[in-house]
This record gives sequence, C-alpha cells and structure tokens, in this order.
Amino acid sequence: MEKVLLIGEPGDMVRSLSEGLSSRFNIQISNLDITNIEDLYGMVSPDIFIFCQSGDDDLNMGFLEWHEDECRDIPVFVVTSKEDWEKISDKCQASNFRRKFRPVALHSVIEAMRELLEETELLKEQKRIFTREQDPGNKKRVMIVDDSPLFLRTTKSILEEEGYEIFLAPSGEKALKQIPRKRPHLVLLDYEMGGMSGKDTLEEMRKDERMRDIPVIFVTNSSEKEKIIEVLKYGTKGYILKPVDKEMLIKEVNKVLDYV
Repeated sequence: MEKVLLIGEPGDMVRSLSEGLSSRFNIQISNLDITNIEDLYGMVSPDIFIFCQSGDDDLNMGFLEWHEDECRDIPVFVVTSKEDWEKISDKCQASNFRRKFRPVALHSVIEAMRELLEETELLKEQKRIFTREQDPGNKKRVMIVDDSPLFLRTTKSILEEEGYEIFLAPSGEKALKQIPRKRPHLVLLDYEMGGMSGKDTLEEMRKDERMRDIPVIFVTNSSEKEKIIEVLKYGTKGYILKPVDKEMLIKEVNKVLDYV
C-alpha cells in the first residue's frame, strides 16, 4: 500500500480525500507548517504528496519551495482551483506534478494518482538500469541485520536479484563491527532482535561519526499503529513489516537508494 502525505489546512477537502483514499493508500495528514511537513516526511517516507492548495499564499509557496529543495523526485498531486493554480503553476512544471481543479471526483483522483505513481516508478527503474549498464561494478551496498537465519537468506536472495551487494549480520553487536568496514549505503535493521535490539543498535550507530548518516529501514513484526509510530520516531527512512512482501521490500529499498 503506497504511503501518501496529504498536505493542506484542515477542512472539508482534506477530510474528504483522507476518508475516501484511506482504504487504498496509507494516509498521513499535515497542515502547511513546514516543520510539521518535515517531521512527517522523515517519519513516513511518502511515495507521493497530495497538496490541497488553499489559504495563505506564502505557506503554499513554502511547501513547493521545500519540495524542490529537499525531495523534488517525489511526485506531487495538486488539488486546487483555477484561480489559485495561476499563483503556483510556475513551481509545478516538472513531469512529476499533476493537478485537478476542485470539485474533484474521488475516482478521478485515484486514477490520476495511480498513473503518476506508475510513471514515477518507471522513470526510476530506467535510471537504475542505465546506472548499472554504465558502471556494472558500482553496486549499492545493503547490510541486513537480523537474528533470523531464514530472513537473512531470503532477503539477501531478493536484493541480490535487484543488483545490490549484500552483507549480513546476525546481531546488532556484529553489525556495529562490520558497518565501518563494509560502508553500506543502507541498513535493514530488525527492530525486535534478541540481545542488542534494533533500537539500541541504531542509537550506537548515531553516536559514531562513521555510521551516523547511514540511512536505516527498520524491519518489524508489529503492524499496530502505536508500535509503528514508536519505530519511526528514531529518524529512520521507514519500516517494513514481517513477513516481508517481496515487491514492498524492493520498492522501499529502491526508494531510499535512489537518493544515495
């Protein structure tokens, strides 16, 4: 299920979109305050933004400028009016923008979002293939840290098929010894490991200048909302639920490593 960050001031449009899309997408909502957007962006790692333009012009432009500076490759679906669109259209010329004028039918929003997500993923895949063809020896490195041998083997096999170089660590303690030497571009970290937990391992990584900037995706057994919020508050790039879905695993790893 794709993750959506729905941005807009509280009102009927935001509420209607949230309720209508929640059965098909994982929806999180933020107002137009940039601090709130940044916090949720770090927690959610969205696949797409829905931007409900309304109210303060400075706040609307603030989001678009932040998006251009921080995450311009993430697609944006804009819900606006013809009059308001004229104020921001110059900022929305990239190919990964779409817009619909209010009032909008829910089915048309879903259809347009699906098309935009598919186009974005296709472009990313073409970029990955081109990069591998240009320099097949320049593989991105992923370290998988988990106390389950079966999970390590299965995940290693999936990601190697995608062209990644994989390192394995059966515990947090061993991962902390290997990471400075292997220098992975991404760490998949089991949150509920015995011994040193994923949380403890991440805390030790953040204390070491050789490891503190390496992106981490937590892997967890729990789908409870409170548990997910707890997992995300540590500043990771997202989470993956066990048992791992192959397509979701590839998608989440690709999404992080596209920006590394």
